[in-house]
Amino acid sequence: MKTTTSIAAAVMLSLLTACGGKEAAEHFSDAQTFIQQEKFSSAVIELKSAIQQAPDNKDYRLTLGLLYLKLGNSVAAEKELQRALDLGETPQLVAIPLVRSAYQAGNYPYVLEIFSQQDELPLEQASYVKVYKALAELELGDADAAISLFTELATQPDYADIANFAQAHLLVANRNNLEAISTATKVASDSPIYQEALFLKGRSELAEEDSLASIDTFTEYLTIVPNNVLSRLMLTQSLVKTEQYGLADKQLAPLLKAYPDQPLANYLKAVLEYDNEDYILAKEHAEKAINNGLRSESARILAAISALKLNLESQAIYHLDNIKTSLVKYPPIQSLYASLQLKSGQTDAAKDILLNQSAEDIDLQLLANTSFQLIKQGSNTAAEQLIAKYEQSSSADVNSLTTLGMLKLGLGGQLNQGVKDLEQALQLDPSQNQARIILAISYLKQGQYAKASALADEWLDDPKLAIVGYNLKAYSALLQNDTTNASTFLNQAQQAQADNPFTLLLQAIIAQTQQNTELAEQLLLNAMQLHPTYRPALQQYYGLTKASGESNKALAQGQAMLDKAPESNNLRLAIARMQHQEKNYQQAIDILSHKSINLNNAPSAYWATLIDAHARLGHNQDVIKLSEQWYKLMPDNLHAQLFYANSLALSKRFSEAVAMLDKPLKQQPKNNMLLKNKIIFLAEAKEYTAALNTFDLIDEDIANQQDMLFIKARILFLDSQIPPAIKLFNESYILQPNDETAMFIAEIYAKDYSYQRAVKFLEQHFSNHQAKGNLKVFYANLLLQSDPEKAFKLYDEILQQSPENYVVLNNYAWVLAEDNQLDKAQRYIEKAIKVAPKHPDVLDTYGKVLFKQNKLESAITAFEQSLAIRANNTEVALNYAEALIQAGKIQQATAVLSKLESQDVVIQKRKADLERKLTL
Repeated sequence: MKTTTSIAAAVMLSLLTACGGKEAAEHFSDAQTFIQQEKFSSAVIELKSAIQQAPDNKDYRLTLGLLYLKLGNSVAAEKELQRALDLGETPQLVAIPLVRSAYQAGNYPYVLEIFSQQDELPLEQASYVKVYKALAELELGDADAAISLFTELATQPDYADIANFAQAHLLVANRNNLEAISTATKVASDSPIYQEALFLKGRSELAEEDSLASIDTFTEYLTIVPNNVLSRLMLTQSLVKTEQYGLADKQLAPLLKAYPDQPLANYLKAVLEYDNEDYILAKEHAEKAINNGLRSESARILAAISALKLNLESQAIYHLDNIKTSLVKYPPIQSLYASLQLKSGQTDAAKDILLNQSAEDIDLQLLANTSFQLIKQGSNTAAEQLIAKYEQSSSADVNSLTTLGMLKLGLGGQLNQGVKDLEQALQLDPSQNQARIILAISYLKQGQYAKASALADEWLDDPKLAIVGYNLKAYSALLQNDTTNASTFLNQAQQAQADNPFTLLLQAIIAQTQQNTELAEQLLLNAMQLHPTYRPALQQYYGLTKASGESNKALAQGQAMLDKAPESNNLRLAIARMQHQEKNYQQAIDILSHKSINLNNAPSAYWATLIDAHARLGHNQDVIKLSEQWYKLMPDNLHAQLFYANSLALSKRFSEAVAMLDKPLKQQPKNNMLLKNKIIFLAEAKEYTAALNTFDLIDEDIANQQDMLFIKARILFLDSQIPPAIKLFNESYILQPNDETAMFIAEIYAKDYSYQRAVKFLEQHFSNHQAKGNLKVFYANLLLQSDPEKAFKLYDEILQQSPENYVVLNNYAWVLAEDNQLDKAQRYIEKAIKVAPKHPDVLDTYGKVLFKQNKLESAITAFEQSLAIRANNTEVALNYAEALIQAGKIQQATAVLSKLESQDVVIQKRKADLERKLTL
């Protein structure tokens, strides 16, 4: 048999392949078939093969571009669609997908540039292209230009989907997210802008905290645009909010792989790891989020509690130190912060935090722990102050007496009073076994097991109380991790009373401790079956099932119990709060709207849960109505007064909100929380003098905190009281030298003192803080007066990082024009015009450059466009008048100058100079 060499074989194989290869048309035909069969990867291969053989075929390019767009590869889609257009493809076929792909690829300047002539496209395609131009304006930061386009599109009569989409954006601009969602939903799925409507809808739902709805919307959006990072982040955020951690983790994996330093993705990952009890990873991801720019309170808190789980108390304190002025919004965390300060020896600081907390915000358990810590450190006086604060704020009901008894038992000097309080609680309601348990627990927390045992032994001799005694002894054994004796005592408790719910509850706790979830669940179900309104068993069952991801079982059980006992409003409230915790806000509302509830006697928890559920669903009118109803029923209830005041502020009725706060302030004139809210409402109402006067009523230590100093300084600034404003801004800056405060200080220095002082201040600031953002731009602008070379260098740095920063481009062009470097000025201002073609300052600079180039008609047009957007700018009006005079349009220039009024000496002088030119 004759053989060939390997080389010859390869040549023969090559020839055979060439002879049998497909033509471009065949590749294209096969690609069409694959597309119909939804075998998109194969279709891409065939189309690439077709293009390789016929690179100038516009049909192949168009088909591949559209397929890439469908697959979410926007960058590749833009490239192929642009090539198809260059090869002569009809603009009507290419326009919309090309602009969409460029927008989704983030090429916003190109979106504004392409198809800019009105006669390039038919009306339909031009209208859809204009939608993407408006979206690009938004992305580039020119909200005015975007709103102008959306306003035009919203009123056009020909295309309902475009009108609805534009109207939805205008509603979002007015913070009317609910109506925006409804309007965006009107955009049909076959509309070319359906996916953009989906994105708007999802963002609005997220803004309204309707996480479940946003999950559905973003999931659908990502099937259309799978590579959109922002939408995937928003989807993950909603999944985390709804505690769908497994699904959230699947979304985070590719995000963190592609963008390992993305701050929000790292924060969300930290939440998941904390839930998984991997506190090392939780802390690492939280700190990575913080280090990459996410300085939110929630990120700091998560980092702190993760550190605490790892016994890294100093690191926990470090994170909480960074947000200590904001912790008043998180009373439990603030109390935890106080406890950590106590352990680190900062006793006075911890005591002051807790004493400044309002009574309704104090976590009694944390307060008790803090008191015990104070006692341990020998600070009995501070502990007594804390206990006295609660005692003064609470009524002598069973729960209050029980809590006070527990606290006082921690103080050696008040042991007898603590016992007395607990005994009094039992006298008020002998059926309250919880009070008995707390008394024994108070002994046990001090390690006084003999006292606890003696208390229980006394009850064992009383047939009516024997069940309580055995339960307490069982509970005592559990606290000592003695599950064997605990089980023995519970068996004796069952002999004393076979169906005691607390016995079953403790048995369930033992089963959980032993990881016998099935038994724990059955015991709790038995307790609820025997005692259909026993809330502690239901609440324990809810916690058990929630931990295993099956909280719906507890919700169903609770509803079944409520169906059998619809008049049990305590049970009703407990179930509604469970639904609220599960984010089932409408179900919570439905449960609390039952006819059996007597609103005259409804507790604060009922109103707070109901109103908050409406608020989370965006039912603002219901929030206002219910808050007013609660207040009218209970006008002396502080919670009702606060809810109603905030609902008035929600509807921008700030003066009424202030009047509402004045009522509780008559009773509590030094309540810092009420005073701070009043200041904010007064400032919103522009009643600056009244707001400033209210500061005098706030405790000095609170008033001197950084955030309060900043608020007061800003109010003074708005009220044109510059010297005291700058003084307070500086004091706030010393406590927390952030860029926001630095900007105010530098602006005041530059405007009311000297630009040299502003420059010096900013240079000192930048010696400790990186120059970035608007503060860096402001600094560069100041330097134009003293060090233009350094200013230009800063401009170049900013443009390297943000080449589309039209503010810098505009300023740069203006200075160059002033220096008669007109060619260079023209390059920069033309870049700015592409980015922000309708910004009045950019148009003014453009006119100035054109004027200096003696292009008078074009300069006049630019000035007119600037004034059309911002009619009352005197400097632009003077530039316009000067261009008109130079062009010989004396009558128009006269009309412009006659309308111009200003108290500025420089403006008056220039106006006079131009008026003299009119007579020459």
